[in-house]
Amino acid sequence: MKLEYCLEKERNNFDLLRWIAASAVIFGHAHAIVVNGNATDDNIHALLGFDYSGSLAVKFFFFLSGLVVTNSVVKNPHALKFFLSRIFRIFPGLIVCVLLSTFVIGVCLTSLTWKEYLVEPQTYSYVRGAVRLTLDPWQLPGVFQSNNQHAVNGSLWTLPIEVFLYVCLFSLMVSASSKTS
Repeated sequence: MKLEYCLEKERNNFDLLRWIAASAVIFGHAHAIVVNGNATDDNIHALLGFDYSGSLAVKFFFFLSGLVVTNSVVKNPHALKFFLSRIFRIFPGLIVCVLLSTFVIGVCLTSLTWKEYLVEPQTYSYVRGAVRLTLDPWQLPGVFQSNNQHAVNGSLWTLPIEVFLYVCLFSLMVSASSKTS
């Protein structure tokens, strides 16, 4: 059986695998974020001794995404379509997530008054940094101050890596298509 056959949407259980991995990410990071800042304080780390559930799940997401996207490129190696698909895969959701986090959740959860929060320069540098994929700063003013880590949307750190890997795959695709032309 070829991998291409297994990757077809009708034949895979990727939605189930994604759900399990997403649960592992939440489980693996929740304790560290809320309680003690030690992500390796879970049963998986105790069992393996070198990694923890959240980290393994993130690696699994990268692996699964790599398989699916590479299979898509192999089936339809059209550079512009690939480029546009990746942009529309990342940025609409990112922008909605960052705007909701900043202007709904942030306003509701900040320890500042909403007026202080909305005039704070860090509020807007968070939005700019997240949309540019630089993610600096990670915090919104007065938000999650009682948590061990004050990060808002900490999982966005994966996006610059994902974009870099898309650029690598795009470069390979263009290079391969120029050699066959």
